[in-house]
Amino acid sequence: TLLHEEAVGDSHPIDLASRNDAIAQVKKFIPSAKAVIMEIGSSSGFLIRDLVKFFPETVIIGSDVVKEPLYRLAKSLPGIPLIRFDLLKCPLPDQSIDVLVMLNVLEHIGDDVSALQKVFNLLKPGGSLIIEVPAGINLYDAYDAELHHFRRYSASELQDKLIKAGF
Repeated sequence: TLLHEEAVGDSHPIDLASRNDAIAQVKKFIPSAKAVIMEIGSSSGFLIRDLVKFFPETVIIGSDVVKEPLYRLAKSLPGIPLIRFDLLKCPLPDQSIDVLVMLNVLEHIGDDVSALQKVFNLLKPGGSLIIEVPAGINLYDAYDAELHHFRRYSASELQDKLIKAGF
């Protein structure tokens, strides 16, 4: 988180494009103004702040496996539930989330198929997953290793894993 914040801050063009696309996708798939939206991997809080701004009527939940960013977010986002948990040991009940957003999270999880199965279980029937992962299997390099990535994905690999998880 700190490496990312120091390197790009909150206004890097690629990050802005990712967040803007995620917001557009949430708008497209949100079932109602009273929906429950969860971000897994809230990290620096850039997206969760956007979600709060664009979807004021919804229940927004932030989460991360790292506690320090959540402590900082709690100070700036009072009233927004923030949960520290490991997705593979998710304490939340099945079928409790309408829209789940994971931007650049899955590559950090060793057992990505099990993580996707947990995500599938969290979603209400008809719920939506908005996901972004680094592409280009052959592009994996020292920077990925420094960021604790287990892998990069091809479109077909991600699709196969999503299908295997129940999507």
